[in-house]
Amino acid sequence: MSNNTSGVIFSRKQWQESTHFHPLSEGEVLSLVTETISRFKSAQRPLVLLDLDSTLYEVGPRTLRIIQEWIPTYSNRLPLEIKMALENLVPSQVGYSLKDTFANLGFPVATRELETILTDLKVFWWDRFFSSDYLSHDRPYPGAVEYANHLYDLGAELCYLTGRSELRMRKGTETNLLRDGFPFGMQGTELLMRQEEDWSDEQHKAHQAAKLITRGFPIASFENEPVNLVTLSKLIPQAAHIFVDTVCSDQAAEPGKNLYAIKGFSSFQTPPITNIQ
Repeated sequence: MSNNTSGVIFSRKQWQESTHFHPLSEGEVLSLVTETISRFKSAQRPLVLLDLDSTLYEVGPRTLRIIQEWIPTYSNRLPLEIKMALENLVPSQVGYSLKDTFANLGFPVATRELETILTDLKVFWWDRFFSSDYLSHDRPYPGAVEYANHLYDLGAELCYLTGRSELRMRKGTETNLLRDGFPFGMQGTELLMRQEEDWSDEQHKAHQAAKLITRGFPIASFENEPVNLVTLSKLIPQAAHIFVDTVCSDQAAEPGKNLYAIKGFSSFQTPPITNIQ
């Protein structure tokens, strides 16, 4: 479900370079959303859409754990330098994809041997990464939990809009949200996961956003995938759409307009409690 009408699309850094972002600091962008909520005048709560993977959550530790379990199954066939690099892999070196991760370690996947290794690892990784069983290894980005709670306390309704599979990942997702202290399981919070297994994340999010517009007032979205963010910005042009610049796929997207960008939520500081005498 692509809304691209310009015919010009870019991936990753080219997309960022071709997209119009407002020249605001991370702190200013985060404050813009909180100030919009504070000024909101309506009987309904303002709605904020929050992606999970690589937006609120660092998923590198999930992939790292899977790779650690895979190494013994293939170790006798691994070249020593690759085996040592993988055994010393840290979450910050884990890219969006396994191919990105190998490249970060200095092994761009070009040779037949590397392609064979990657193919075996991907089969092992796929069933585990897209399941509840390994979600416990995910960790919230610094400041994400505090910021989400602040939005909720200000009066926002929070919708966790994720492309994770409802069938395979709901249990682990709910467990993590509660474990980590995100506002969840209470009035004014909702978790919308992908029910159609053959839909792309973009299709799922566009479908859900179209329904959300009819029953609420979306004022902001946070998303790490360019194609999803551009789609949401077209469906809800009145909202502030924020690109969370962590890791993303190489899926091409048309340049965005009037978007915002942050590296994460670490610059957010919970406002001090004011004692009223």
